[in-house]
Amino acid sequence: MTSLPKLLVTRRLPEAVTERTRKSYDAQLNEEDRTLDAGEIAAAAEGKDAVLCCSTETVTGERVAERGE
Repeated sequence: MTSLPKLLVTRRLPEAVTERTRKSYDAQLNEEDRTLDAGEIAAAAEGKDAVLCCSTETVTGERVAERGE
């Protein structure tokens, strides 16, 4: 069986979206629904295939470049 893509979700989403995310991805969810700073997002994104962030977080090009991808 093929493994699911790994996804970081930085904020709580509507329940229907969360359910679909859990079915389609190996998702790490921000269950506390608190705003993460750039360092926390970068650390949590390690080993993930994608990050779904919201407008409440600031993710700069420099921070993405630090990941080397």
